Amino acid sequence: MKIHTFILLVAALAGLLAGCGRGPDPGPAAGNKAAEPVAAGATAVPEDSVAWAPSNQPTAVLMVNESPYAEIGAGCPVFVGCRISNPQDDADLPLASGKEVFPRLAGGPDGAAPTWEFLTEEAGSLPPRTGAGLLWRLTAPLPPGEYRVELDSSALIPTNISLHLRPALLTITPHSCDPRLAARCERRLLLLQGKTREYLEAVQAARAANPDDGMLLKEEADSLESAGRNEEALQKLSELGEKMMGRLPTNALAEPPEWLVFRMELLQDKIGRQAAAAGKAGASGRN
Repeated sequence: MKIHTFILLVAALAGLLAGCGRGPDPGPAAGNKAAEPVAAGATAVPEDSVAWAPSNQPTAVLMVNESPYAEIGAGCPVFVGCRISNPQDDADLPLASGKEVFPRLAGGPDGAAPTWEFLTEEAGSLPPRTGAGLLWRLTAPLPPGEYRVELDSSALIPTNISLHLRPALLTITPHSCDPRLAARCERRLLLLQGKTREYLEAVQAARAANPDDGMLLKEEADSLESAGRNEEALQKLSELGEKMMGRLPTNALAEPPEWLVFRMELLQDKIGRQAAAAGKAGASGRN
């Protein structure tokens, strides 16, 4: 891609923000920003992620295949993630072993007996103002049906602290899963385990085999961002924008989708913050 074309596209997309505004991130399934990995161990909790928690009460979010309501075809990997945050300023939050506390399924056909594999490392406990993720994968297929996915919060946090954990919903359809979707879910599992290098390599291998697949181009931007290569991720999103706009008739009056505009702005902000931080570090090193 020519450099001036890239610059013009980025500028055009950024200029549309005043008209479209910033909406909520529709999530990976809608083709937006890369999901944060469910990483092992404790990580810092952003200020805005705990502002809604009353009285610094610990919080948790339960999802199936990165969604609170998942509809999955036969043959697709099924995985459950639980993100736990400890917004307290002065107390650790103890966690039970993820190898001993497993998701529970309610509903579905009689006799469905799920078995799980725990995929992330043990956190043990969460220091103040940190969070951690737990991840389980279903090891055998479930029969088609509608299930409610639950987790025993009292067993997960062995204290008298209350933790509200809303169930996730899972529908297994009788139809076979699209092999491309199944492959994408396998790659996402790498990211959710914090294996960013393996995730990037898997995405790039898939792109090499299917260079014209626009969703893989978007996924490559995700994988580059997860690896901290934000300028390259922005370049890939620019290529995706050109590909999408190039499919329209030449006389069509159309704008790039809001998620793409929003995503590119987020990356530009991140690149700007990184450059500013590098400049400060360089200045302090010279002093």
